[in-house]
Amino acid sequence: MSDYCKKMRTLFLFFLLGMLSFSLSAQQNSHSTKTVTATGTVVDVNNEPLPGVTVMVVGTKIIVATDIDGGFKLSFPEKEKTMLQFELLGMKTQQVPYKAGKKLNIVMEEDAIMLDNVVVTGYSNIRKESFTGTSTTVGKNEILSIAPTNVMKALSAFDPSIKMVTNNAMGSDPNNMSEYYVRGRSGVSEVKELDVALSEDVSEFALKNNPSAPIFILDGFEVDQATIYDLDVNRIQSVTILKDAAATAVYGSRAANGIIVVETITPPEGKIYLSYTNTTSMSTPDLTSYDLMNAQEALEAEWYAGLFESASNDKNAGGLINYDELYNNVRRGVNTDWLAKPVRTAVSHKHSLNLGGGSDSFKWSADLNYQNKAGVMKGSSRQNYGGAMTLDYRYKTLQIKNKVTFNAMDSKESPYGSFSDYAKMKPYLDPINPDNNQWYKTFLIYRNIRSSVSEPVYVQNPLYEASLGSFNRTSYKEIIENFSLNWNITKHLMARATMSMAWKVQDSEVYVDPMSGKYVKSATTEKGSYKEGDLRSSRWTLNGLLSYNRDIKDNHINVTWGIEANENISSTKYTTYIGFVEGAKPSANNALKLKDEPTYSDANSRRFGTYLQANYSYKDIYLFDIAGRYEGSSAFGAKKKMGLFYSGGIGLNLHNYEFLKDSKWLDRFKLKATYGITGKANFSPYMARTTYEIQYDNPYMDQWGMVLKALGNENLMWEKVRKFDVGAELAFLKNAVTLQFDYYRDMTTDQVEDVSLPSSSGFTTYKDNVGKVLNKGFDVKLNVRAFSNRDWDVYVFANLNHNTNTIEEIGEALQNYNDRIDDFFNGAGANTEDSKYSQPFTKYEVGNSLSAIYGMKSLGIDPATGKELYVKRDGTVTYTWSSAEQQCLGDYDPDFSGTCGFNIKWRNWTLYSTMNFKYGGQAYNNTLVGIENINLEQYSGDRRTLTERWKTVGDIATLKSLKDRSYTTKPTSRFVQDDNEFRLGSVSLGYTFNRTQLRKIGISALRLQLSTEEIFTLSSIRQERGTTYPFARTYNFSLNITL
Repeated sequence: MSDYCKKMRTLFLFFLLGMLSFSLSAQQNSHSTKTVTATGTVVDVNNEPLPGVTVMVVGTKIIVATDIDGGFKLSFPEKEKTMLQFELLGMKTQQVPYKAGKKLNIVMEEDAIMLDNVVVTGYSNIRKESFTGTSTTVGKNEILSIAPTNVMKALSAFDPSIKMVTNNAMGSDPNNMSEYYVRGRSGVSEVKELDVALSEDVSEFALKNNPSAPIFILDGFEVDQATIYDLDVNRIQSVTILKDAAATAVYGSRAANGIIVVETITPPEGKIYLSYTNTTSMSTPDLTSYDLMNAQEALEAEWYAGLFESASNDKNAGGLINYDELYNNVRRGVNTDWLAKPVRTAVSHKHSLNLGGGSDSFKWSADLNYQNKAGVMKGSSRQNYGGAMTLDYRYKTLQIKNKVTFNAMDSKESPYGSFSDYAKMKPYLDPINPDNNQWYKTFLIYRNIRSSVSEPVYVQNPLYEASLGSFNRTSYKEIIENFSLNWNITKHLMARATMSMAWKVQDSEVYVDPMSGKYVKSATTEKGSYKEGDLRSSRWTLNGLLSYNRDIKDNHINVTWGIEANENISSTKYTTYIGFVEGAKPSANNALKLKDEPTYSDANSRRFGTYLQANYSYKDIYLFDIAGRYEGSSAFGAKKKMGLFYSGGIGLNLHNYEFLKDSKWLDRFKLKATYGITGKANFSPYMARTTYEIQYDNPYMDQWGMVLKALGNENLMWEKVRKFDVGAELAFLKNAVTLQFDYYRDMTTDQVEDVSLPSSSGFTTYKDNVGKVLNKGFDVKLNVRAFSNRDWDVYVFANLNHNTNTIEEIGEALQNYNDRIDDFFNGAGANTEDSKYSQPFTKYEVGNSLSAIYGMKSLGIDPATGKELYVKRDGTVTYTWSSAEQQCLGDYDPDFSGTCGFNIKWRNWTLYSTMNFKYGGQAYNNTLVGIENINLEQYSGDRRTLTERWKTVGDIATLKSLKDRSYTTKPTSRFVQDDNEFRLGSVSLGYTFNRTQLRKIGISALRLQLSTEEIFTLSSIRQERGTTYPFARTYNFSLNITL
C-alpha cells in the first residue's frame, strides 16, 4: 500500500472521528427539542399502495421511504409549521402540511412528463425548479419499456444529445459495447483507424480510452462502462444525464464529456418482502439486408467474368470441362444457404431476486441476479451473475449505510468466426464431403485462369473451422464496497463521509487450433496459437462533504462543499504462445515457444481536490448557480498538477411573477444561461513523465538495464472545454405540454498530442497541449399529455439534436498522421488486390470534422474507357488516384437525429413505443465496394454483381467492368451516400394485476410485459447490415412478482 494511500485513509478516519464527536456534542445540546412522529399510507388513484415513495420534511434532510404496503413513519423536531413532501419518479410530487395526531392518507397521481423534479448530480440533489443546468432524468419503468436487459441501449431514446455509435460490422453481438458521446466528439483517440487496420490483433485496442466518452457514476462513485453495461436494470431507481457546465463542473477534470449518474433502489422499510423478476428473450437474426446470388447466378457471374477462359490456344477446352463439372452440382440441386449455417434463434434469460425489510431505524436488502445473453451466432454468449447486500442503520440524526456488490461476467465469441466468411461463400459448394460425411477442410475449384494447365483455387470451409477447438473468451470478477456516513447536524446542515473501494480481475484467452486451415502451409512449430491476457485493477475514493439547505423567507439556499481523494491502479500483461500438437490442451505449458516477448503495462494515477456547488433562488424567480473544483492529478507535469474548473449559471422563472401566477394556460416559463470551464484527462497517466524501459531480454551480469523510452513535459496540463449553454423550459395547460430548448457551444482546447523534436535530442516526439475542436448545436424536447381521464392516459414525445463538429486547430501529431495515411496508400502502388486499401480513413484538417469521410472526388466511370475519372483538389481531372488529393466527401455524423414515441395507459394496461431517426449525414457504402471489388475466383456475393457494370464503349454505368480485377478501388465519392434512417426501435405491452385481488392469494404485486426491439429499419442506403456479426430482432417476456 502506498504512503499516499495510508495518509488519505488516516485523514478519512480523523474526519469520521471529528464528525462523531461533533454529533455527540450536538445531540446533548438538542435534548430539549421535542420530537414528533408522522405516520400514514401512500396509494395511487386505484387505491393501490405505493412502495418506495420518498417522504421528506421540507427544508431538511430527514427522509424515509414507504414500505411494501405504502406505509411510512417519520420522526422530526417539532416546529410551528411543517410541510411533508411525497415524491416518486413518474408520479406528481405533493407537499402536505403535517397536523399533529392525524394519520395521513396520500393519493398520488401519475405524471409521465414531470419525471425530473430533482436533479441528482452524484454529490447533491438540487430542485429542478431552481436549477439552471441542463439535465435529463429517466426512471426504471421507462428503461424497462425500451430495453429490459441493457440500460445503455435505452438512454439515447430519452435524451437527443447522447449518441450511440452504431457498429454496422458488430451488429447485435452480445459482447460488443457501443461507444457513446454527449453533444459531439471532443477529441481524437490515441489509437486511430489506420492503427487498427495495420494491427495483427485488434483486441489489444479494446482497453484504449474513447476521448469523447462520458463518465459513469453509480451511487455516487465512478465506475467503468462495462459495469453499467452489465448492470441489472431492475436494481436501478433512476438515471440522470448531466450535460452543461453548471451540471458537470463539480466533477472538474472528468466533466468535459458529460456525466451519466445511475442511482440504485434504496430498500424500503416495513415487513420482509421478496421480489422476483424474470425476463426471457428470443432473438432471431435479421438477414433482410442480404440479397446474395444463388448457385446458378454465382456460376453465371464467373462465366461473364472470364474465369473459364484459357490463356493459351486450347480453345477453352479445359475451362468448359471444369464449368460443366461445377454446373453438375447445380443440376444436382446444390444451392447451399451459407448464411443460415452459423446463425440460430437464440433464447436468453435474466433472473433477479430481491429480499429486504426492516424498520425506520434499520433497513436491509439482498440482491441476487443472473443473466445469460445468447447471441444469434452459434456459440456466442455473455453471462452475468452477482449480488449485493445493503445495510442501512439510522439513529436519531445519524445514518450509516454500507453496500457490498459482487459482479462477474463470462463471455464467449462464436467459434464460427466472422459472418462475412459465410456471406461470400460459393452457393454451389456443398460443405459436407458425401464420401465420408465430414466437413471439407478446403475446397479446390478448378478453372482455366492462370495458364493452359488448370490450376485450383483454394477456399477454406468456415464450417470446418467452427468444428475445431478454437475459442475466444473473456471473464472478470469485481467486488465493490461502498460505505457512507450521513449526519443531519441540524435540520438545515448535513455532513456526509463516503468511502468506496473496488477490485477487478479480468482474464482473456484466444486459441486457434493447430488443425485450422490457416496453417496449411505453416511449419509444425508454427501451428496453433494461444494468447492470454491478464488485467488487474483496483481503486479507492474518499469523499467528505457538508451540505446546507434552507429556505429563509423568499430565499432558497442549497450549498455543498467537499473534499475528495482517489487512486486508480491497473496492470495488464499479454503473452502469445505458438506451436501446439493436435489434441493438446491450450496452455502455456503445451506450447513449443513464445511468439514474442510478453507485453506489460501498468498505470497508477491519483487525484485530490476540493469542490463547491451552490444553488440560490429568490422567490423561485431569480436563479443563480455556481460550481467549481480545484483539483490536482498525478497524470500531469510537475509544474501543472493543479487545475481550477468552474461554472456559473443564471435563470429566470417568468411563470412565478405575480402577473403570470394566475395564468390558466402557462405553468412554467424558465430562461437560463450557463458558462464554465471543465477538464478532461482520459489518457495514459505517464504522458507527462520521462519514462524508462527495462531491458528484460538483455541482462548483463544478471542485472537488467534501462533505456530512455519517452521524454516528459513538466508543463503538460489538462485539456479544457469551455461550455456555453442558453435555454428555455416551458409548460402549458396544467403541464399537458412541456417544451425544452437548449443551444450549446463547447470549445475543447489544449488537447494532448505529440510534438516533433529534432533527431539530435535522441527522441522524435514528446507530449504537449495543442489543438482545438468546436461542438455547437441545439437540443429540443417535447412532451404532450394528449388525453387523460380516470381510465386513460395518452402521452406522446419527441426530441431532436443538431450538432456541428469542427476542427479549429491541429498540432503536428495529426498532420503527421495525415502523412502516414498518404504513405500507406502510396505503398500499395497503382494496382493491388488487397481489400484493406478500399477502406476510407479520416484525415484531420482545419474546417472539417472529426467524423469526416475522405476520398477522391469522382466523376464516375468514363463511358469511353471504363476507367474512373477523378477530380483533384485544384479541379483538374485525372485517371490516377492519389492519396494527397483526397478531400472531405461527407460526414458520418448526421445533421439531425432524435427519437419520437408514445405511452398509452388504459386502466392496468400500458403500451409504449419508441422510434429513432437521423437525417443529413453520409456513409461509405462498403457493400457496393465489395460488389465492385468482388474476388469471384474465390468468393460469391450480392446479386448486384452482374448489374450496372461497364461492359463496352459507350456504356453509362456506376460500377467498373466485372473483368477488371487488377486493382482494388480506393476511397472515392462514388460510394459516399446520404445516410437517412427511420427505425422502429421498441414496442412494449404491459399489464399490472390488481393488488387487492392478489393479496387474497398472498401476492403483493404482479406485472407482465411483452416487448420487442429492433423491429424494422428504413434506410436511404442499401447495404448489408451486420457484416461481422448479424443484427437481430429481439422479443422479450418479463414477469415481476412481489410477495
